[in-house]
Amino acid sequence: MFRMRGTYATALALVLALTGCTNLVDSDPQLPADASKTAAPAVGNSDVLLFYPRVDPGPKNTDTRSPAELVRAGEHPLQDAKPGTEKVLVSKKFTGSGHFGFARPGPDTYLWILISCSRSTPTDIQTFDEQGSITARYAYPSCSSVPSGGATLDSSGVRGTISVDSGVDVTLSVISARRTRH
Repeated sequence: MFRMRGTYATALALVLALTGCTNLVDSDPQLPADASKTAAPAVGNSDVLLFYPRVDPGPKNTDTRSPAELVRAGEHPLQDAKPGTEKVLVSKKFTGSGHFGFARPGPDTYLWILISCSRSTPTDIQTFDEQGSITARYAYPSCSSVPSGGATLDSSGVRGTISVDSGVDVTLSVISARRTRH
């Protein structure tokens, strides 16, 4: 059992390193009362899904719709989402860093956070529960025009922040859906 977890953790770390993403923090770690305030947060054991573009981002691709727009049009852009269970929680365009709120996803429902940017920029995304504790964190060294992001099964998040360089146009899609069983 522990060997299997170690294999999954190693494979996940390799995938995240190769894609330039960082690990997802599922919850605010509980530190001992005497822990230093500078202690780094621990990464929980989380089922992390990476989102890969639905289409080839090459020059022939003229479909510029966001994942939220695709879901609203009846399409299923999330490769691990069970078709018909997708629900758009946020579809937002803004310039520079921003905040967003969303309805709490139901139990056993994944929360996908997907973004695209007008130009390459480092990006940090965090979600928080009602008490302000971090429920998920994504850091991308280079957000691009192709939607990318990740998903978490943690359903306690209700708001989030996105940090990017000023002047960068951001398209955000927050979608809840059940995951297909493999």
